[in-house]
Amino acid sequence: MKISKSKFLTFILCLFYLTSFNQVLVKSKIESATLYLNGAFIKRAAQIELQKGKTKLLFSDIPSTLDINSIQISADEKVKIVSVKSSAVKTKNNSDLMLVKNMEDSISQIQSLLQITEIKLKVLMEEEAT
Repeated sequence: MKISKSKFLTFILCLFYLTSFNQVLVKSKIESATLYLNGAFIKRAAQIELQKGKTKLLFSDIPSTLDINSIQISADEKVKIVSVKSSAVKTKNNSDLMLVKNMEDSISQIQSLLQITEIKLKVLMEEEAT
């Protein structure tokens, strides 16, 4: 079965688009808490190492009572925050978190395969050009 170059390149571009950003599961820790009569201010912090490029951060173990409209994000001056979106996702148990971790691992494997395929494609194109 022979695949045309244009179909192969289209496939590679689609695969690249689907894996063009990283996803990181973040576990933050409570740094401080201030109690008020009608609520509380909880400051959480986490340190992670990011790779260059777009990264989607998924925060775990956040209380379901959190007002998602009150979330504030800050980062080191080397990091540009493009957008902040929040949504509550209830997990029944740690198996959901394991599913996310497995998906992250799968994405990482696909990205590695994509890099290898891109190298093979480059070599193939150079061979055909000569």
